[in-house]
Amino acid sequence: MAGYTLQEALRVGRALEELGFLWFEEPLPDREQVALQALCRALDIPVVAPESLMHDLTLCAQWLLSGATDWVRANARHGATAALKLAHLTELHGANVEFNGPGGLFGLVHAHLVCCVNNTSYYEYFPGGSRDEAGRDIGLQNPPVPREGYIAPPEGPGWGAEWDKERFQTRRAAYL
Repeated sequence: MAGYTLQEALRVGRALEELGFLWFEEPLPDREQVALQALCRALDIPVVAPESLMHDLTLCAQWLLSGATDWVRANARHGATAALKLAHLTELHGANVEFNGPGGLFGLVHAHLVCCVNNTSYYEYFPGGSRDEAGRDIGLQNPPVPREGYIAPPEGPGWGAEWDKERFQTRRAAYL
């Protein structure tokens, strides 16, 4: 969260507009609905929120419908169904849904989602990020890594995860 005041967010937002940025993410605390509404009305650049409250599908819908955000952040760590519902809702209202971070299964879930949702603009990837390393550490052999600016999910069954079963066995704590 940037933690700007409304006046600071207006100045920063206008500067971002002049510089050609695509959106202004999390400029104010998510709970400041009235200030976010004023900011969205005043700026041409899309304001993207809520960030810290993005896991609440109903709240995200309320923020979008009330004008407290132009685009919505989402994360499928609590399930792909809610994220897809939010993507469809935002699409019906001419807005984008932008997925936060690589999401579940070390990026595999969001890789699938961003490839099947029309109203999103990117896959958030952190080169050499902890999710790639953590996945590899327990034996994930195919974390989604962008190539030449594009992401493609694996084609295997389910989410397409390919595991080094020997490595995976060395990392588990116990089994029954």
